[in-house]
Amino acid sequence: MPPIGSGPYVITEVEPGARLVYSRSPDYWGKDLPVNRGHYNFDRLIYDYFRDANASFEAFKAGLYDIRPEDDPTRWATGFDIPAVRDGRIELQSFTKATPSGMRALVYNTRRAVFSDPKVRAALGLVFDFEWVNTNFYYSAYKRTQSFYDGSELASTGRSASDAERALLAPYAGVVSDEIMTNGFTAPVSDGTARTGEHWLGHQGRCDGGCHIGPASII
Repeated sequence: MPPIGSGPYVITEVEPGARLVYSRSPDYWGKDLPVNRGHYNFDRLIYDYFRDANASFEAFKAGLYDIRPEDDPTRWATGFDIPAVRDGRIELQSFTKATPSGMRALVYNTRRAVFSDPKVRAALGLVFDFEWVNTNFYYSAYKRTQSFYDGSELASTGRSASDAERALLAPYAGVVSDEIMTNGFTAPVSDGTARTGEHWLGHQGRCDGGCHIGPASII
């Protein structure tokens, strides 16, 4: 018995782990509503599943589907030197979107004692060499975000806290540093050698709370 639903499509075929087919329901109760004009025009929707990104990419190169969003910098930089691209059957396009970029980050569990000290968290931020990682692992594809809303008109960088923001944060004095309140937050920029973090730590006193600066670690 097919699953029961009240939407414009019903499931008509299932291949577990491989394919799911939806067919347009002729009895859809809302098909004549003005709000649905121009929607649900396809008779069938077929979802093919691939077990991993590599299998999906190989299927694309073989012509099993026509449009592919690519979010792997390595594959974007090295994986498309193929005949279908060179002869124009596949067209590569990139664009800058105007919506918040989202976040790819390491988030510390501050309930653990090792991460509860703001100086330790700041030190880890200095040691992380984004420029080196971006160049050596991601073909310089990423741009570091400076705001939760980077990439949109809602982004706010390089500006001091407003009077309203200061009033909201007044009960939590000291949680946000005076430097950030005055100048805003800017992520550190390294020389890309993966050695800059140790230099910063030594000059900014970020490890005077009991941690030791080593060649490749903070203890």
